Amino acid sequence: MKGYDPAYPLILDPGLEYSTFLGGSSRDEGYGIALDAAGNAYVTGGTSSSDFPTTVGAFDRSYNGGEADVFVAKLNSDGSALLYATFLGGNGVSEWGSGIALDAAGNAYITGRTYSSDFPTTAGAFDTSYNGGYDAFVARLSLPGAGCNHFTARPTFAATSSLMPKKLPTPLKNFNSANKRWDLSLSLIPQWHKPYRPAPFDR
Repeated sequence: MKGYDPAYPLILDPGLEYSTFLGGSSRDEGYGIALDAAGNAYVTGGTSSSDFPTTVGAFDRSYNGGEADVFVAKLNSDGSALLYATFLGGNGVSEWGSGIALDAAGNAYITGRTYSSDFPTTAGAFDTSYNGGYDAFVARLSLPGAGCNHFTARPTFAATSSLMPKKLPTPLKNFNSANKRWDLSLSLIPQWHKPYRPAPFDR
């Protein structure tokens, strides 16, 4: 490289390493993302697309109705392949995933909110009954894989509650000293205000 002095470190201008669409023919929004040690990206959000791409063996490959379903997807480290994608939800007004985190075994933990009385839960979970309005949910999926490890829906404040925070926390970062890298778990969720203003996918 002309004019390069090897006595100094070479710094190149940053470029776009990868960027990809993810969705179907209707409305799709991502709210949470996490990375594993291999650089695979795990994404959750909401989709109104019945043709949102899913993968063979996924927990739920069919859109469940209503205005939106949760989606959970896994992309490889360079964004060239969809390794796993599933719907998650019931047939109520809408639901979406707002945050995702990973454990060392590769399980994904998803949280968000649901308006579906038939949102999938598992035997022995903390709360298997819909409580009315929007409920929070917590789910664990083994990725990639076909099984749902654990689901639970639990009560949350009504959207008009005076206790609703104006801004929910972003992001959570943990440094892994063993492999000298940051493991990211970002929760890019809609901000709730008082008085309540509709967030994405609300009626």
